[in-house]
Amino acid sequence: MKMEVSKILIYKKKLFFFLLLIMIISIVFLFTNYWAIRPGEIFTFIQNNKILAPFLFIIIVTIMNITLLPTLPMNLGAGLLWGPFWGTLISVIGSTCGASCSFLIARYLAHDYCKRKLQNPKWLRLFDLIRGNGWKFVAFVRIDPIFASGPLNYLFGLIPIPFITYIWATAVFFIPPASIIASIGYFIGWSVLSEESIKDVGHSMALMGALVTIILVILVFLIKYFRKSIKI
Repeated sequence: MKMEVSKILIYKKKLFFFLLLIMIISIVFLFTNYWAIRPGEIFTFIQNNKILAPFLFIIIVTIMNITLLPTLPMNLGAGLLWGPFWGTLISVIGSTCGASCSFLIARYLAHDYCKRKLQNPKWLRLFDLIRGNGWKFVAFVRIDPIFASGPLNYLFGLIPIPFITYIWATAVFFIPPASIIASIGYFIGWSVLSEESIKDVGHSMALMGALVTIILVILVFLIKYFRKSIKI
């Protein structure tokens, strides 16, 4: 069973990075050629609504998590609109709120329905791994981008893991991948919209690239550590 799970993880990881590359290229192309909403209007709204704008963003990300919609474009957008630090923070809050709501729905409101929907053998294998590893498995699936967080949020609600443990592990270990995605979003926006000199932009991009590289190294280390710890 462990060998089968490992093969699935390797395949999904390659597929994820391929799709991520296509998405980034597509976003850059659309942003530079067919951006329907004027970026200036978005930035003006954010500047004029410094509390409302992040709050609305968090609500949208929460709803997208609950309805199993992919949130990667929103995480990229957070970095573009608020920068790497605040973009990461807002993304993590939104994703954690969405994960919490899904967890509570599966545990208290739709337990039987969610249990019926998650009867696929692959989900049942993950169910056994989660039940035997607690917060370590929560941490592992949050930092490893190949896992679909949406269905897993509901799956976590079906097992006897404390809600507080689930929340802190989700929030903390969402930070590394969220910071990378927010940095990429910021990088895309800066390269397209920046009015600074090429030299200044180049220095900023080099600094951003170094930061992302450091986070990636940490992320890879954490993934290997937790994979070894939970024996996948």
